[in-house]
Amino acid sequence: MRRGPVGRGAFPPSERIDVLSLATSTPADHDNPATRWSLDDMAAVLHAHARARAMSRSTLWRVLDEADLKPHRCVYWL
Repeated sequence: MRRGPVGRGAFPPSERIDVLSLATSTPADHDNPATRWSLDDMAAVLHAHARARAMSRSTLWRVLDEADLKPHRCVYWL
């Protein structure tokens, strides 16, 4: 399988998994008082993580969109 060239800002799969793991957890698990994740909150938590590089909001959005996750839209009204 041939893949395209990797850009300078490409993130390894381990950092993408960190994003998905964070998106599927609750903000309270990370001492965040919010009721649901925002891209800014996720970026701050990932940046504070020891091995993760800083990820922009647009990169976070692309990673979440590829996985079909929308943590900011996970509120259901009954």
